[in-house]
Amino acid sequence: MRRLRSKDTRASDLSTCTHFIAVSYCWPSEVAQTKGNSGEQPYLVLEEDLTVRPIRAPKDIIDRAVDFAVQNGFRMIWIDQECIEQDNEEEKERGVQAMDVVYLRAHTSIGLFRTAFNEQRHLDALSLFFEWRIGDSLPGPGLKTLERFGAMHLESLAEALSMVVNDRWNTRAWVLQEAFASSGNMILLFPRAEDVTIMDWSLICHEISSTDVAIRLDLMDRCVSESIAFFNELPQGSPAIKLEDWKSTLDRLRWFHPRMRPSTTINFDIEDFKPRRTCNAAVALSFLRDRNNSLTADRLAIIANLCNYRLRLDTAKLEKSQYRLSTCILMLSLINGDFSLLLPEVYDSSQESNPVYTHKSLDFSWVPSDAKMFNNIVADVLNPTGVTVGQNNTISYQISDRGFSFPGVLWKIDEFLCLDKIKENYEESWSRLKNSSSTCTDGGLETAGERQFTSKEIIGDQRLATTHIFFEILLELRASRQIEIADSIWQSILNSHWRPKGKGLHEDMIESILDFPEDLKIEDSYNMFDLGRDRDGVFYHCWLINRVMDQGGLWLGRLVENSSEGEYDMPTARHAKTEIEDDRNFADAESTTKNHLNQQVVSSLIRLLAENIQSREDDDNTNSGDGVERNISSITPEAFAHFAALCSLPETSNEPVSQPVRQQRAIFDIDGDTSGEVHVLTPFNQHYETIPRSDTRNMSVSWAVEPIPRQGVAESEEVHGRKMSETLKSERMVRGMWKFMMSPMTTYNLV
Repeated sequence: MRRLRSKDTRASDLSTCTHFIAVSYCWPSEVAQTKGNSGEQPYLVLEEDLTVRPIRAPKDIIDRAVDFAVQNGFRMIWIDQECIEQDNEEEKERGVQAMDVVYLRAHTSIGLFRTAFNEQRHLDALSLFFEWRIGDSLPGPGLKTLERFGAMHLESLAEALSMVVNDRWNTRAWVLQEAFASSGNMILLFPRAEDVTIMDWSLICHEISSTDVAIRLDLMDRCVSESIAFFNELPQGSPAIKLEDWKSTLDRLRWFHPRMRPSTTINFDIEDFKPRRTCNAAVALSFLRDRNNSLTADRLAIIANLCNYRLRLDTAKLEKSQYRLSTCILMLSLINGDFSLLLPEVYDSSQESNPVYTHKSLDFSWVPSDAKMFNNIVADVLNPTGVTVGQNNTISYQISDRGFSFPGVLWKIDEFLCLDKIKENYEESWSRLKNSSSTCTDGGLETAGERQFTSKEIIGDQRLATTHIFFEILLELRASRQIEIADSIWQSILNSHWRPKGKGLHEDMIESILDFPEDLKIEDSYNMFDLGRDRDGVFYHCWLINRVMDQGGLWLGRLVENSSEGEYDMPTARHAKTEIEDDRNFADAESTTKNHLNQQVVSSLIRLLAENIQSREDDDNTNSGDGVERNISSITPEAFAHFAALCSLPETSNEPVSQPVRQQRAIFDIDGDTSGEVHVLTPFNQHYETIPRSDTRNMSVSWAVEPIPRQGVAESEEVHGRKMSETLKSERMVRGMWKFMMSPMTTYNLV
């Protein structure tokens, strides 16, 4: 009989202790657990008050966790079923809200699969595929000699992948947040038969387990990701895959785990502060779609943990109040500055369902009328990750009976920019490409004119044409000295990895077209733009090219404070001058220094330091023992970081501050009016203003709005230190392009 000791779960212990393993597994039902432990002598747990109780977790889970801990020198193990008092509502609520902290702080997390590699062919097929597609790019030992294994058996590979993604471990919502919160420190453990050998494959972690097949989650995720691309490359109707559930397996492969994207910014690591991974609410709900949990209200804590929200909702109280879960999720995301659930592009319009939110059923116009049920959301675009990306300051977002208030910028769409030369040069070829795209079926062959197209050829032609036309538009704007407009486009489509020929990645990223080499040619534009595609395969930013081809130009927006008080000027992250009228001013603009990326780095470092200090002060409060709750500070780490970034702004002009500077420009997918009656509101969201540029900025993140009379809002009223401007009503959401910004000083109210 093994006797275990319970671990206290106070926040102070979690913040100071990191040398433990956290166990991720599927809780069995009470019937299954009773049946599994029948005939076995259960382990006993010694609580801190010296009482003894039987274990709550399955015996085999305890055995596998202890075996791994012994083999790797750990003395402490976190098993939530044991470490959280399940009958204490207050402690359980605190535990579920802090579960992401547990797995983030753990030295190592382990995911315990039931799927066993009992046949050598499955393990060999999976390992050989990984070696072929990924292994050569990894440091360290590996087989590297693929020839001796001959051809890879696709059936065995498909079966192995199906075994992995269809394991019950991949059906649980809590498991998803545990794996994601581990930030790359999770090991997957698969039982293996004694006669199965693991040899020296790069996929297998040979040194950390002698009883299970150990594979790092990130490596398995890369393997799964590569397999999706590989099987999509096979001819349709290929007889290689004969599994009856292969279609559902492919879907599970896609939603196996939220994938990370490379970053060019600098990550800081202070003591035990590991850069944590975060996603937005749309991504969280997409990956949670096929995952279950026993308590519906727990979904709120799981989403908050996945998204690293600072403001939380009490799931225990909401469980009793009978509020709609969808309403709670929407409010939770918005008060944390996450607008991803409002973007029309994340909803799968092919799903037939009745809209949940309509303007007739709600008083608020900012909820899209075409929004579907949340289980129709299909989004895999993460927010930028790592500590160099500042989180939204939650105190800036407020929902009340007056509406939805948030910091933002208001644009008046009142000027048309003529680009007839671009239209004349490319209208015919662009129209021909669009027509050929519409005749192409995915994965097949269709005749368009005298040429046959495949979907890959069409996508390649689209990318080439889009890159070429955007390149010509930027050069045309630079030649006409429309610098602000060109920078609004460039900073909305730039690829932060791109450098002109002759410059290496170690050189500064190009933030403005003023820094383009004078002799830049179309041959240098390869990989210049980051062009994301929607589910239909269309590049998000083609709306701008379509407008040029249809109308011969673009409607421009200028910044306004509000419609009643006229225009105002806002310092931008690079330089405040917009229209360059003479050679002297143009040279001055060229000499300005790049700084948005530098401000982002300063902001991120300050935020990380503030979080470290706040955590230590929380520990001091917890350990003080005097029973007094101290109010450390109402200023969040995000607010500190934002203040530091604003302080790092350089002077944008040699002119006195009181003298007005010219207006910043933006472009939106909406027809304007020279009378100034058309307005667009862009929320200030930290994720939209980051380098690398957030992919969500591709989508319809701005609102087409119209002013309405003030309703009980005083002219001088401020919300969280920001001036409250007029109240607006939303008509629809629109796409747009604008320059990186630091912070608007106006809060708008949407009803």
